[in-house]
Amino acid sequence: MRSVEGAGESRWPVCASDGLPDGSRLSVDCDGVEVVVFNVEGGYVAVENRCPHQGGPVCQGKLTGTLTWDREANGPIWRDRPAILVCPWHGIEFELPSGSALGGIEMKLRCWDVFDDGSQIWLARREADGSCELGGDHGEA
Repeated sequence: MRSVEGAGESRWPVCASDGLPDGSRLSVDCDGVEVVVFNVEGGYVAVENRCPHQGGPVCQGKLTGTLTWDREANGPIWRDRPAILVCPWHGIEFELPSGSALGGIEMKLRCWDVFDDGSQIWLARREADGSCELGGDHGEA
């Protein structure tokens, strides 16, 4: 997909604002880099489809919850939130929207900025540290 220049940065169109329902994902080719946009809890998270472990197609993985230890219950409990993306190659779990790996693994997904201008969802390359955050609520530009 071709980028659009504006405000000193390149942006790539994703879809119409109502085109990515909660819980869904959409892949976008950003000048040869595959970026997948997820609608998580009513906001958008965009990550490169490359696992930092061994380069696998992380975004083809299952979006699920995870077991965590509950000190009060003194046992494991299932949590649906935050959403967890599981790499299909080796099962490494990444928390969305943070992009951080779970289980004490020091890895993070490479994230992109997501903007929703009220009619169109857009992607922009994140130049800083690539950390993820939930964004793209309606009206952000």
